[in-house]
Amino acid sequence: MADELDAGRGKLLEKLNAAFERMTTLDITTAVGEATKNPATGRYEPAAGSKLLYTSIDLVGGDILNIVPADFGEGADDALRAFHQSQVASAQATVKANLDAVEKLIALATGKD
Repeated sequence: MADELDAGRGKLLEKLNAAFERMTTLDITTAVGEATKNPATGRYEPAAGSKLLYTSIDLVGGDILNIVPADFGEGADDALRAFHQSQVASAQATVKANLDAVEKLIALATGKD
């Protein structure tokens, strides 16, 4: 029984390590326009010609990249900019909560509370 528990903990730790390796970048895209669902990934992809706001955050190094279209002006676009910023803030809070949960899972799996 103890061997099975240790093997289960080992597998869990391997999966958590793999997940950490994939979780180094947070990408947020706000698109105005048409989108299609990619059947291979299950994700929506903006159609050509869509207006995009894009933010990429390196969760390890802390670098933040924002891409804003050159024709993005003031006025009507202010609401879109504010919405995108709220999405970035929400995504950052979600990542923090997820990392806290993973930390608790690791402590539980290793028996280190």
